[in-house]
Amino acid sequence: MEHPPSSSPELLKSLEQEMDDDLHPVLRWIVDHLNALGLGVAAILLAVTGFTAFQHYREIQLSRAQEALARLTQAPPTPQTVRDLKAMAQDEAGIRTAALLAAIAHAEALDDTDQAAVLWSQVATTSENFRPVATLGQVHALLRAGQFTEALALTEQTDWPPAFRPLVLSAKAFAFEGAGQPTQAIAAYRELTTLIPQSPYLDAKIAQLERQVKS
Repeated sequence: MEHPPSSSPELLKSLEQEMDDDLHPVLRWIVDHLNALGLGVAAILLAVTGFTAFQHYREIQLSRAQEALARLTQAPPTPQTVRDLKAMAQDEAGIRTAALLAAIAHAEALDDTDQAAVLWSQVATTSENFRPVATLGQVHALLRAGQFTEALALTEQTDWPPAFRPLVLSAKAFAFEGAGQPTQAIAAYRELTTLIPQSPYLDAKIAQLERQVKS
């Protein structure tokens, strides 16, 4: 059965518009010879080679995304660069964590701690391996932003690996202190001394806060 004369030119034009310069060579050959093959034969060949072509295309796109990420990472920190990196993380799953971490570095350089906290939370939900580190990064970003209550809540809600305990206790002590809760800060610092004994800094902080409570 013959197809209407307009079908082949229209399909050819559509495929050529969507083709990438580096697309799979077999797929390119099929498109180049579409008129000669006929749409029925071409459709079968396209189906057979489609998966390979798609994989090849994705590899090319990922490579290009990695190159774009490298360029953005090395660019001077600006609000637009942060937005571009966030967009890249949204669009490219293969480099999502790397793009988010780059965006965090740029946000930190701009002293945008609110943005950094949001980005750290996205890393925590994106990568299981990065979750404890990302959550701790979010806690510290919240502390620098003066959001002490939010930082405390996050330390309490998170199931931390044992190795993170000194870092979490330190963050909690600082958060309690910043939130105007010296008694709780003393308790956190004292617990920290059981893990880091004979620390002049911790002894000084405890003494300072105890004087504050008594005054």
